[in-house]
Amino acid sequence: MRTRTWPRLLVGTTCLAALGVACSSGSSPTGPQQPSCAGVVEPNTCPSPSPSWKSDVEPLIEKYCWQCHANGGIDQPMVDLSTYAGAKQNAVRILQQVHDCLMPNFGATPPPKAYPTADERNTIIAWAGVCMAPDN
Repeated sequence: MRTRTWPRLLVGTTCLAALGVACSSGSSPTGPQQPSCAGVVEPNTCPSPSPSWKSDVEPLIEKYCWQCHANGGIDQPMVDLSTYAGAKQNAVRILQQVHDCLMPNFGATPPPKAYPTADERNTIIAWAGVCMAPDN
């Protein structure tokens, strides 16, 4: 198993839009409530077996991220998560945003259809972080 220390990106909320990592925010959220981050962890080692891109991670990225980051979404030009290559290229960004419960963006326009559970967030975090985003 490989361990990896990942850099924590300290990005203020105002900087998120400038970096293109958030959908445009509305003044009042109309979507489902953003869950708390209780139960979201930063693993020190990659679980065995490691989360699979194809069966574990890609379906979560599709469900929670593609609305804005694929198929003509508002932030696809800045952060395209429609392919493994795009997700791998943005793995550190995904890791930080998902770990800190910043994505999906609460109050985004259009509003997110759903938010990931803590277990789903942990799967994405492990894949993008200590497992080093394998294409498996």
